[in-house]
Amino acid sequence: MGTSELDSNRGIRYIYGLFRKAHTTLPRPRRSTAKREPKSTRVRPGSQRKSSYLEEHRIDFIDYKDVKLLQRFLSPQGKILPRRLTRLTPAQQRAATRAIKKARHLALLPFKSDAEAY
Repeated sequence: MGTSELDSNRGIRYIYGLFRKAHTTLPRPRRSTAKREPKSTRVRPGSQRKSSYLEEHRIDFIDYKDVKLLQRFLSPQGKILPRRLTRLTPAQQRAATRAIKKARHLALLPFKSDAEAY
């Protein structure tokens, strides 16, 4: 029985299946079944969460008329700083962004600063 007879009788899928069975790798080791802590309770060493400026000074409401406070959340070029730099919660960041945009619209804050980039 030649290879051409085997190919025609059984088909290429059969031969491929034999090849796959002969070339299998060792089974992967199972994960340990020990229960892990949920991600929310795990703390990396040295990664204590810093409190935001609003939490430190107990500010509940971000007012668009408080220009001095809003300037803390702007870069020297007048751009709104991201959350990772301001350390605000998502709700606080949205409120700060809304207040900054409203203050810009009312000409309390500039859209662009006069500080030169370089």
